[in-house]
Amino acid sequence: MNKVTTIVLSGIFAFHVSSIYAQNTLEGNSTYPVTTSNQGCVVNGFTTFDDLTDETIFANSLLWTINNICTSERENIQEISLAKKSFSFALSLAQETKSKNNYHCNVKLQVGDGRLVFLINDITVESPILMISKTTAFEKLQPEKKEGHKTIIKEFEDLESKVIASIVDYINTNELKPITHWEEISSGQVSKGMNEDECMLAFGKPIGITESNGETQWMYSGSFYIFFKEGVVSSFIK
Repeated sequence: MNKVTTIVLSGIFAFHVSSIYAQNTLEGNSTYPVTTSNQGCVVNGFTTFDDLTDETIFANSLLWTINNICTSERENIQEISLAKKSFSFALSLAQETKSKNNYHCNVKLQVGDGRLVFLINDITVESPILMISKTTAFEKLQPEKKEGHKTIIKEFEDLESKVIASIVDYINTNELKPITHWEEISSGQVSKGMNEDECMLAFGKPIGITESNGETQWMYSGSFYIFFKEGVVSSFIK
């Protein structure tokens, strides 16, 4: 049976990802290591999808992020570019271990030529010290001299690798509804006939969802409402 690890995102959300993955999920690697570049300490790499279009890979990676990272709408997601098929988001990770460390970083995802390319940078560790916490940039760590620093890096590598694997697994398994309203998604507009996945991509996670008389209502900030019948937009108030 696969062991399951709980990962806490942004101090609020938790999702479960298996610690054992198929070989092709992580390009044959169990973890992605932290390396040093001109951008400081980073994690980078890519995963190839042979049977999926770039649009499908991008849409599913953005949907995963909306569902798992955002409290509402598209909070914590920055720099979305549909033309470049890229976006970035702030990520916080914690694991129930003796260290009680919290990790914070920025994740950038970009899709092209059937690949999901990722870059994780601006990595910091928040460590509890008595009644306070200390935040340290990974560039300040000295794993070659301090065993505790080596443990911090290893714990972060395990956590971020499980997140990447979760994204890849979602891309491979989520049955995405047909995306035909890219223009509306790009401009942040809604029109009749858009499906729920398209509205999620355009506006993010709704603040509230209600159902009545066979109709589903999504509520967003600014008194914006979308009404669905049989999974497609029937009307809206904006």
